Amino acid sequence: MLITGHTGFKGSWLSVLLMLWGANVYGYSLEQRPTDPSMFTLLDLASHMEQDFGDVRDRDSLKQALRKFQPELVIHMAAQPIVVEGFRDPVRTFETNIMGTVNLLELVRESESVSGVIIVTSDKCYRPSLDHAVAFSEGDPLGGDDPYSASKACQELVSQAYGRMLAMEGIGVATVRAGNVIGGGDWATSRLVPDVIRSLRRSDVIFLRHPLHVRPWQHVLEPLVGYLRVAERLLQHPGDYCGPWNFGPTERKTVQDVVDVIQQCWTRPMTVRASDDRNFYEMPSVIVDSRKAQRELGWTPVWDFATSVRMTVEWYERWMDGESSGQLLDFTINQIGTFVQDALRAHLAWAEGL
Repeated sequence: MLITGHTGFKGSWLSVLLMLWGANVYGYSLEQRPTDPSMFTLLDLASHMEQDFGDVRDRDSLKQALRKFQPELVIHMAAQPIVVEGFRDPVRTFETNIMGTVNLLELVRESESVSGVIIVTSDKCYRPSLDHAVAFSEGDPLGGDDPYSASKACQELVSQAYGRMLAMEGIGVATVRAGNVIGGGDWATSRLVPDVIRSLRRSDVIFLRHPLHVRPWQHVLEPLVGYLRVAERLLQHPGDYCGPWNFGPTERKTVQDVVDVIQQCWTRPMTVRASDDRNFYEMPSVIVDSRKAQRELGWTPVWDFATSVRMTVEWYERWMDGESSGQLLDFTINQIGTFVQDALRAHLAWAEGL
């Protein structure tokens, strides 16, 4: 299995998850880590998997990686993932998110090993709606009022077009849409939880741009398990599991709700204020409808909102306490184990109620 963007936040969690399951995992990312600190570096994941470095915008480099690793499945996570950065550098955002996907799918057409491709897009791919109470479902119109969102909508259209061509060769292509994932190890800029952690570490005031905005907050393990469930079905029955899939929580929580739970869990003092920095438009509410995944994949969220935030806080507290790479890796693995145990308990409780 090849993961593009394996050194990022979600890529690092996915790499650990797959290694625990005994998969042969290969990575392809930029040589420079996407953030500093970096979860991939802190956990010393490079010593546990084979990887190559390159840019998805460079088709020749990506071609060499596909030839070298000969993967059966590709999970494409490499992207410019930050909404604010899309305003700062729209050209790189469009080139990476759109042409990076084009390059990958074009090379898959030439590959003799690949049987399935998962393209990780975003819940921001949907055309903004005036009805903020309605959850987006997979059949809703695509769009985007900012470069990042527009690039993700285009990524969906590219995947759809290539998916039709590749289906004729027996290769399945699916897109997976999730957003606002939280969990330990994220240090991206202009994301709520990493920004809060940075402020706490410096004992700074925490400023919130839009405290009442609603987002589909969920722990990073929730959508990753969903992605892998799609991948498994896609390899077995590509004709039945191609196309888009939403993965999101059932709870509707605001930015302020996240900070409130962090305050309840955190052992250090916090000062929170409203921010005047609102120089770009953000949708007041983004919620996704995951009933398709629940119905056709048997996927359902395991951790509720409060548990997801608490698990996130516990990871960062371990890091701030100065734990070693080995200790942080062990703690990450323990959190995955807790997630799996909770999932099994939830499934047993559901089965007993039949």
